Amino acid sequence: MSAEQLLLDPLHLPPLRTFSACRRRFQSALAEGIPGPTRPPTFLPVAALPSTEPLPAQGRGPSPAPEGSSPPGEQAAGRRLAAFISSRLERYAATRDDIAGDGTSNLSTDLHFGSLSVRTAIRAALEAARDAPELVGGADRWLEQLAWRDFFGGALWHFAKLTTQEHRAEFRHLEWRGSEYALEAWRQGATGYPIVDAAMRQLRADHLIHNRCRMIVASFLVKDLHLDWRHGEAHFARELLDADLANNNGGWQWMAGTGLDAQPYFRILNPTVQGERYDPNGAYVRRWLPELRYLPDRYVHRPWDAPSPPRGYPRRIVDHAAERLVALELYRACSSQRSDSSSRPLEATPG
Repeated sequence: MSAEQLLLDPLHLPPLRTFSACRRRFQSALAEGIPGPTRPPTFLPVAALPSTEPLPAQGRGPSPAPEGSSPPGEQAAGRRLAAFISSRLERYAATRDDIAGDGTSNLSTDLHFGSLSVRTAIRAALEAARDAPELVGGADRWLEQLAWRDFFGGALWHFAKLTTQEHRAEFRHLEWRGSEYALEAWRQGATGYPIVDAAMRQLRADHLIHNRCRMIVASFLVKDLHLDWRHGEAHFARELLDADLANNNGGWQWMAGTGLDAQPYFRILNPTVQGERYDPNGAYVRRWLPELRYLPDRYVHRPWDAPSPPRGYPRRIVDHAAERLVALELYRACSSQRSDSSSRPLEATPG
């Protein structure tokens, strides 16, 4: 992620160590107004290029786009932005966590590749909210999500070692007890926890998943399977179409409790409760786990309680209640260790 993909240029700002500080800066920038796009030059001198021979054909050429994938490019991104603002922005605050629905902007890939400028997106939302007051709540919530991009982007700019090291020094020596078997079950969507497995199978198929799902599977990997967050970060970097280095690293360190202004380590998401809350009818789980298609709603997020276990679906590889206690024990052991000169937060070292 470059400075041009952010509203706040980290080159001209001090390190912002908390999201609240970043949000205040972000809101101040919004109040000052978003400049319009620069008109492109009408002429660019180009040096004479030497003649070249055509390159030989290599292999089979590029792979076809996945079926149902969105067309790339600036014009298509503009249409997606317009569709979001006209049809989903008003209810964004209420529907953004509906995993089975279509309440998000679906613009993360465009923002990642630069086919949509973040300033263009912000300006469009502000103008729409100015003309239609009913859009204000949704626009405010969406802009707050964009502020997180600036927070993580600025964090990585000022603390380049975040790519390999925890910001919170007390957690640099966490004991990772997880196994390769558990890691592979997580990657393949075979943990026995439906919301986790559905998300991981969608990731493998679509190379995109809902942000709520990213939080659930990240918490499960780190807090239930006791695996190093870097395994998850690397897997997301390989699979996600919108895998910005800063956002990916920031999201994983936030869920692991090790990054700047991260959530408290004792906040551990219960995958069953998360599924029942954000996919209450099981529509999302059934879409990606055909083994559970005919389970009644009351069992779709807890198939182990069904009178007859669903055929073909794996048993739980861990017990969440037990592993939650293990995670708390591991984190407390680190946080209670005495600080020394090697246990300080990262110093700002711009990348």
